[in-house]
Amino acid sequence: MAFEFAPNKTDAALNPAAKSLPAAAGTADTASMDLNATGPLILRRTEFQLGVPALAVLALPNGETATYTLQDSADDTAFVAVQVLTEATQTGAGGAGAAAKTIRFSVPSDIRRYIRVRVTTSGGSGDCSASDMTLTIRCAP
Repeated sequence: MAFEFAPNKTDAALNPAAKSLPAAAGTADTASMDLNATGPLILRRTEFQLGVPALAVLALPNGETATYTLQDSADDTAFVAVQVLTEATQTGAGGAGAAAKTIRFSVPSDIRRYIRVRVTTSGGSGDCSASDMTLTIRCAP
C-alpha cells in the first residue's frame, strides 16, 4: 500500500506537548519532543505549531509580556535557544490583556534531536497559570 501524504496531519505519539504558563514573573517549558532524527530529509515536510491562549488583563496586565522561545538539545537535558519563532511575544495592553496567537514554523536543518518551547513572563502582578501553551508537530502542506 502506498503512503498517502496528508497535509496538516498530526502524530498522536508526539502531540501535544502542553504546559501551563507561569503564575508570575518566571519561566515554564513544554515537555520536550523527541524528533528521533534530524536533518533536511527528516524535517523538510514538517512544521510545528505553537498555540497560545488569549490572556486576560489579570493574567497579563498592561505592559507585561509573555515571550515564547524555541529551544533544542542533543541530550534532552541542556537546552539552548533556536531563533526561528517570529511574533512570539504577547503584550498586555489597553486593559484587555493579550490576544491569542497561533504561530506555525519550520526548524532549521541543523536542529538537534529534542525541542521544546520556553515561555518567559515579565512583571510580578499577573498570573497566567490558568492558561496552557501547546506545541504540536504537523505535516507541512
